[in-house]
Amino acid sequence: MSSTIINIGSAAIGPGDAILAPSKESLSNCLERTPTLKLSKIELRVRSSELLSHYDSLALASLVPKLIPGGSVTVQVLPGGDDVDGAPRGSGDYAVVTTSFVL
Repeated sequence: MSSTIINIGSAAIGPGDAILAPSKESLSNCLERTPTLKLSKIELRVRSSELLSHYDSLALASLVPKLIPGGSVTVQVLPGGDDVDGAPRGSGDYAVVTTSFVL
């Protein structure tokens, strides 16, 4: 079983083999270069200051076919940019993450 980390926007942390999705539009197809890849875990990392500009809640559905049965997706929101005490200025910004799991 394998896993991958997808760094969204400027959240370029973690291992050197993490996949970069520099823009909102690139998230949905960032795993297409490996069509036969099956993962046990996909971890998305995004800075809280970039949630609205870089995180695409609809793109999450396009990543699910890469998971094996019973696989998981996690979203790690990192502090950064205009955060105050590690939280984005607009508390509603986290709703975009919640919405992606509902869809």
